[in-house]
Amino acid sequence: MNEEYNEYQSDTQAPVPGNYWKGALGMVLGSLVGGGIFIGLYILGYIAWIAPLVAGFLGSFLYSKFGGKNDKNKIIILWAVTLVVMAIAIITAILLGAYIEVNKVIEENGYDDVNFFEIFTFLMATNQEVRNAVLLDSILGAIFMVGVDAYMTFVIIKSQKNSRVNSSNIEGQ
Repeated sequence: MNEEYNEYQSDTQAPVPGNYWKGALGMVLGSLVGGGIFIGLYILGYIAWIAPLVAGFLGSFLYSKFGGKNDKNKIIILWAVTLVVMAIAIITAILLGAYIEVNKVIEENGYDDVNFFEIFTFLMATNQEVRNAVLLDSILGAIFMVGVDAYMTFVIIKSQKNSRVNSSNIEGQ
């Protein structure tokens, strides 16, 4: 009876393989939600830390829910996915915001022979204020994302240490 219990216990405590592809998909989905929030808030006139926070927390949560293992690969995937998705979101938000504003000017003044990219390129090349605004918005978005990823890395490492301590306490009993 005791041998059966030991065999059962060793089977139940065997390391579970992580499904990194499904976990990465969860991370992408969570990051896309955060990126969408960033774009939406940017269009409303805000650059908010909440969007990268949602991307990091929801991405990490969905990574685990989709079968990703809580190990160093989770941290690598977190940084890679959230930084890429949020960089795309920042660029998209800036271009979309500029598109909305430039099209207002085009419609108000009746310009028919110009398009958004011509005006945007011209403004970026000649107008210091526009250039500074785009640069500042990009830097703030990046700082928020790096800060959230650093915090999420701390949380993940802490949870990994806690799970190791808890598993060693269980084995010691």
